[in-house]
Amino acid sequence: PQKINRARSAGHPCEIFLVFSRTMWSEKLPHNIETQQIFDSGNVIEEYALKTLQEGGIKVVEQQRAFEWPEFELTGHLDGKVLHPEGKAIPLEIKSMSPYEWEKIDCVEDIKRSNKYYVRGYPVQLSLYMLSPGNESELAGFYIINKLNFQPKAIWMRQDYTFAEEILKKLERINKSITEGTVPEGVNDPDVCQHCAFLHICLPEMIGKEIEIIDEIAIEEAIKRCEELKPLVKEYNKIDKEWKKALEGKEKVMVGSYLVIGKWIERKGYVVEDSKYWQSKIIVKP
Repeated sequence: PQKINRARSAGHPCEIFLVFSRTMWSEKLPHNIETQQIFDSGNVIEEYALKTLQEGGIKVVEQQRAFEWPEFELTGHLDGKVLHPEGKAIPLEIKSMSPYEWEKIDCVEDIKRSNKYYVRGYPVQLSLYMLSPGNESELAGFYIINKLNFQPKAIWMRQDYTFAEEILKKLERINKSITEGTVPEGVNDPDVCQHCAFLHICLPEMIGKEIEIIDEIAIEEAIKRCEELKPLVKEYNKIDKEWKKALEGKEKVMVGSYLVIGKWIERKGYVVEDSKYWQSKIIVKP
């Protein structure tokens, strides 16, 4: 049962999800085994990160210390605090990321601009840690680990009070909705909705009010086949990018039985005229 807001999920973009997490927690769909394996691997990486920090002479204290902020009906757990040379303890959050995501991030603004909604929520979580009673700090840090090779990256974050005020106002809206028994505005984003544990509750209402039902077997089969091929496309794009990056700048290379020829192509810049196109995304019914 979840009776209070949690800092780790406060950055979720859908306020319906945050309300339902407290009012309809018994209806929440369980995540699958692949997701659980991701959580488990994250715990292993966190242990590794703490070990390497300490071996490097960086003292981490108050690991997994719980805190509560009754004013905003909020609770959370800090991964730890790093002791500054002057003696101040700075909140620390350890995150693991895919190599592709890890490469793109060099500052907090990069995290806020991520195309992954859960990554964009990381600064929300850390900002709440920096504001919460007993943890007040103007500075905090992310220790981000590359899931592929465990390479670390430190990202410092200074408190942004405008950003923090928006987060607290969001928590106030959540608490007000729960007190009044109302449902707030949600999001209309397939990238968020398709992973939501309350999709089975929201989707029937969406279908009844907004969605046109098309009974066309050929279209359904085509979409089904696309979903089956999607993992192969992702694997192809990843591997294709890796070997091309490795051979960049080499004009003629023999790799086993493959002759690879390459050259630099100059691309002239141009301004794209205004236009529009139709974008389709798939949400799989639970």
